[in-house]
Amino acid sequence: MTVNAVKKLIEVYQQKYNRTIYFIDKDGDVKQAGSGFDENIKNIAQLEYYSQFKNDPGIYKGPQSLTYKKDNKVLHANIRYIEEFKWYLVVEQPEQATIKKIFTALWINIFICVAITIFILLLVNMSINAYKKRIDTLRGIVPICSFCKQIRDDKGYWNKVEGSVSKHTEAKFSHGICPTCMEKHYPEDSKK
Repeated sequence: MTVNAVKKLIEVYQQKYNRTIYFIDKDGDVKQAGSGFDENIKNIAQLEYYSQFKNDPGIYKGPQSLTYKKDNKVLHANIRYIEEFKWYLVVEQPEQATIKKIFTALWINIFICVAITIFILLLVNMSINAYKKRIDTLRGIVPICSFCKQIRDDKGYWNKVEGSVSKHTEAKFSHGICPTCMEKHYPEDSKK
C-alpha cells in the first residue's frame, strides 16, 4: 500500500465516521495523519493530554482503548499496532458527537412511536364511533305496525322487520314457523 493510498483511506474514514486518525511509531513520532490532525505536532508528547497516558506501559503492547479529556471534551481513542507499517494506528472519537447521534436516534424513535400511537388511537376511535352509530340506530323507540309488524324508517317508509333489521345489523334471517302458528294456520299438519 502506498502512502497516498493510506492518506486517502484516512480521509474517507474521518469524513464518514467523524474521527481523527493518525499513525505514530514506537517513539510517538507522528508518521501519517488525516486533515483533522494539527500538522505542527510531530510527536504525541506535544499533545496536552499525552501526560494522561504516557506512563501507561500497556499502551504500546497491543490493542488499547483510552478515554481522556482534551479541551474539556471527552475523547475515546483506540490504539492498534499495524505490523506491516511497524506503526501504531490511533483513532480518536469525540464522545459528544456519538451522544448527539444517539439522542437524535432516540428522538426519531420517540416521534415514530408517538405517530404510530396517534394513528392507532384514531383508528380505534373511528371504529368505536361507527359501532356507536349502529347501536344508536337500534336503540330507542321503533315504530312497528300492530297488525302486519312492518317497521317505519326515518323517511316514513314501511319495511318488513327482516329488511329493517338486516339493513342496520349484520343479522341474517331464515324463516320457520313456531308451534303456536303451526297449530293456528296448519291444524291438520300440526297434529302429525
